[in-house]
Amino acid sequence: MKNPLLFSCFMFVLAVVFADTHPASAHEMYTTTAQQARETGTMEAMRDFVLHVKEHREQLRNYDDHAEFRNVMRTDDGTWKSGNTYIIAVNSGEFGGRTKAGEVISFHAQHPGATDKSLRNIKIFEELMIKLEGAGGEAVCVEDPSENHGNHICAVETTITNQFGVRNTLISVAGFHHELGEEGDHKVVCPDFGPQYFREPGTDSNGESFTRVSAGMLDMAADRETLVNYVKTVDEHITEQIKQVTESPQYAELEGSPTRQGGLITTRLVQLRPCWRQEPWRSESIYFVMFRHAAGKRYSVFNGLNPALKDSTLIAYDGCVDVDQLVVQKSGEQDEDDRFVEYYWSNPVKDDDVVLDEDGNPIPGLSPGTSLKVSYVLPTNFGGAIRANFVIVSGIYPEDRKRYVPESGMCHPIPDNLSAFARDQLHRYPGPAKDDGGCAIASGDQGNMKIAGFNLFLLTVVLFSAIWGKSRSGGKFWTSKL
Repeated sequence: MKNPLLFSCFMFVLAVVFADTHPASAHEMYTTTAQQARETGTMEAMRDFVLHVKEHREQLRNYDDHAEFRNVMRTDDGTWKSGNTYIIAVNSGEFGGRTKAGEVISFHAQHPGATDKSLRNIKIFEELMIKLEGAGGEAVCVEDPSENHGNHICAVETTITNQFGVRNTLISVAGFHHELGEEGDHKVVCPDFGPQYFREPGTDSNGESFTRVSAGMLDMAADRETLVNYVKTVDEHITEQIKQVTESPQYAELEGSPTRQGGLITTRLVQLRPCWRQEPWRSESIYFVMFRHAAGKRYSVFNGLNPALKDSTLIAYDGCVDVDQLVVQKSGEQDEDDRFVEYYWSNPVKDDDVVLDEDGNPIPGLSPGTSLKVSYVLPTNFGGAIRANFVIVSGIYPEDRKRYVPESGMCHPIPDNLSAFARDQLHRYPGPAKDDGGCAIASGDQGNMKIAGFNLFLLTVVLFSAIWGKSRSGGKFWTSKL
């Protein structure tokens, strides 16, 4: 091109055009948002919205990206959620005849606490699931004449793919609305361990024998040795369940398709989640948490106490230590005795130890409670069948102590991103205990600690100078005046 100015303009126009069209190309077929579907009020709009969600989710290829997008779908900004128009995801397919499709809620944008419950007890939702069974992967819709649970309700199978290529199919539902509490109990058939299971020794990931422990047994004993055995029992149980999948005929039929085989494992774990919220895995104050740790990001995969905390992080400051930082550090320890961590947290059997906002919600960046908790951290890959690293954490609440001494002897600095409101709540935590020498461990803002230390240094210099000066001149120094 002879004219350089004309050529530059041409290239600039191309850049602008491609820059503008790139976002649209990510959603070539469907662009309807939650707000548009709600305001339009037609079945076609709701169908396009649920297909928009399907299209977006199927483009993601990383577990962390999926977790972040689930958190985005909980945000009522009109794109993925608008009032009572939001997304619910339920299980698709079954493994071993244990669970029907649509039986277990795996994601709920409006009521995260409904996770692992069932909506098939609601007539219109049951009709939607039955209609989807013969749809051959196409989106289907039903109309609720009563409008008690929405007007136009649509669903479509959606395939989730992670960075290892493992694919898991679930069902995305849009336009269905219900009040929290309307959902029913799951119909999952949980494993029957029998009375002998917890009387027999187990085998940990290192091939060593240990004593199997249920949540109820740990609740009664409440000591460190029993805590370790409980966490090992959880790890052994999940590993065994995954092994049953990999040795099943369904798994063998998918030989040569590891992505679909991995999907069977994911389906089984989704089925098991409701079972982990009851005996023998949950009892009073005892429960376990499982999260995935990779590339500096940690998202909760399962929380045995509160399903609403799925996809949340462990980032929580308790007035002295950053719980997330401690857990990550302990997950890298090789020695079993070095995997214990102490911090302040909420005790499920108490109601006077919570640190919440005015609406009763956790305060971002802060621990939700003030009770001393002693936890054990166990890194695992469940026998290697899952190409990812997980961490299992569970803890006890000792009755003979109320405070802990931080291992480093110093409290962590207050996180820079902690809000002013959160900082105002730090006085509610007990703070660190005294060390063996009887001196209180420094707590709170490390900047203030440095200033206080400098002031103490100045005071020491002044006092020393005064005493030294009085001694040289033969004068007296009345310490009782200080």
